[in-house]
Amino acid sequence: MVRRSRRHVRHIGRERLLAALRAARQEGASALAVCPIRSPEYAAVGQLLDSIDGVAEVITGDRKLFWLEPSSTSK
Repeated sequence: MVRRSRRHVRHIGRERLLAALRAARQEGASALAVCPIRSPEYAAVGQLLDSIDGVAEVITGDRKLFWLEPSSTSK
């Protein structure tokens, strides 16, 4: 019989995890700025950012948590 794990994000420290994801996403966005478009590296980093957004959505319900807001001049 398989026993289910009782681990939850709260045991990891939700805010600590979100801070680590935020930092990783910022580094990934910086990497995209220098990767050649359509390169395997660009695609892999793009997938990583999508995965980070997915984890943020699971934890907070907001997939766009780490996305930058548009500047006030473009509203």
